[in-house]
Amino acid sequence: MSETKTNTTKTAFTTKEAWFNSFIAETVHGIRVDELALKTNTADPDKISYYDSLMAGDAAKLINYNREFIFKYYISEITKAYIVEVLNLILTNSALKLAFRLSNSKILVWAEIKDDDEISENALLLAEAKVNAKFCSKGFHISSTIVEQSDELSLPPHYSDILPVINS
Repeated sequence: MSETKTNTTKTAFTTKEAWFNSFIAETVHGIRVDELALKTNTADPDKISYYDSLMAGDAAKLINYNREFIFKYYISEITKAYIVEVLNLILTNSALKLAFRLSNSKILVWAEIKDDDEISENALLLAEAKVNAKFCSKGFHISSTIVEQSDELSLPPHYSDILPVINS
């Protein structure tokens, strides 16, 4: 029985070891590519700034780079998840307007639906709930404003209408 445990442990270690070896090799390769780009003045300004901050030990700037990367990643994932959830509304033209506004940790949604369209309203609220349940532990969420056509409210200027993009 101890042999099985040893073999299992060794197999797991070998798998981790292989993973780490691959990870280190890929990381070193990426750094060497960056080094070449920096030496040949072909690196983009963001990469130059990143390495300048790294070499200067500017922790605040490095944390900010990571925050921006995390923000872009999660906002993209939340947006995709939300659109998948409301795709049926979009395809059936139940949503007359659907617009987003991005902020530091959330996506503000502006949705205009037909009057008394409880099915669309419930679908939008359910989509928000599903996405928030999935991403709230990461510190990101959606906050929806749902209006009806008869409210005659204009799309706020700080929102971006996404329906023309999706329907094109």
